[in-house]
Amino acid sequence: MTPGYFEAMQIPVLRGEGFAADDGPNRPLTVVVDEAFARMAWPGEEALGKRVRAAREGAEWRTVVGVVPVTEHEAEMRAAWFLPYYQDAMGPSTEQLHVMVRTTSVTMETLRDLVQQVDPALAVYGTATMAALQRDRTSQDRLGAIVSGVFAAFGLLLAGFSLYGLLSYSVELRTAELGVRMALGASRRAIARLILTQAAARVAAGMVLGVGLAFAANRLLQRAIEGLPWVPVGILVGVCGVLGVVAVVAAAVPAVRATRIDPVRCLRA
Repeated sequence: MTPGYFEAMQIPVLRGEGFAADDGPNRPLTVVVDEAFARMAWPGEEALGKRVRAAREGAEWRTVVGVVPVTEHEAEMRAAWFLPYYQDAMGPSTEQLHVMVRTTSVTMETLRDLVQQVDPALAVYGTATMAALQRDRTSQDRLGAIVSGVFAAFGLLLAGFSLYGLLSYSVELRTAELGVRMALGASRRAIARLILTQAAARVAAGMVLGVGLAFAANRLLQRAIEGLPWVPVGILVGVCGVLGVVAVVAAAVPAVRATRIDPVRCLRA
């Protein structure tokens, strides 16, 4: 990495400092690590001033001069370090050079012209914006989210029909009871309130159990996937709200049917 990399990528240096323009091969070798690397290498200690080197023969020790937050890398990477380019940290390389440019108005064509002015022999290819790279990187995740959302919507629809069927069957079984209640003076509003209250109790019990299972599953996944956060409370509240609306709609039809019961016919039956 060259000086200005962290500024261009909007990566704040939490402690210490970034790379300097005079970090050449004749200066003490330095390195910047992220917080995950610091916790892994020196748990409970300050990383600044610590020494680290690559796990290969002849690698020299480097001093940690800065700590940055964890940034997005390839899926298998959980901790990272950043080496100064001018110190030729990894030896001569024939691989392509990646250049990051932060701008608000310069086009790709202008950047190509600037590179050609510096060295006409340089080949510029693979240009892309960070937004495009992020879209490509998360395309599989987005597809998985869409598929999961479709299945979740069908599951919610199935839950609504199941709740409707359960409540309808409950009303059918209690037809005689509801008729007796109405014959004894229970109003139609009281009957509807009874059906809706029972539906709300079932839904509330299911929500409590579901939220508990969600937190338990989240905890198990946290042990398997490092850095996985807790389920956002807002998402849980939103899901419970949607389920509540579905429950009200599913319970409304049986409740209305219950108010239309003829108590005389129920008593004769």
